[in-house]
Amino acid sequence: MSARKREGNFFGPFDISIIPSLYFPLGDIFRTISRREKENAVCDWLQYLTLFLYDYVDWQEDREFNSGLNNDLADKMIYEYIDFKKNQL
Repeated sequence: MSARKREGNFFGPFDISIIPSLYFPLGDIFRTISRREKENAVCDWLQYLTLFLYDYVDWQEDREFNSGLNNDLADKMIYEYIDFKKNQL
């Protein structure tokens, strides 16, 4: 998915009392929508956000980040969302 190619960063500080932060270029969503269909762009961005949520859970649980696994889990969740939307029609 193209969402993984975007610049972005989840920052989980070593000190758990400091609030983590998530940075990503929200303005790019408009370019993505103009280049791709709206539904494809939304799925890309949902995958991107889901990936960072998995990173956040790793940080919260004090686990080592596993980018490959988190990407796979985010992809799986997006495919489940797509299947759910198809069944709604």
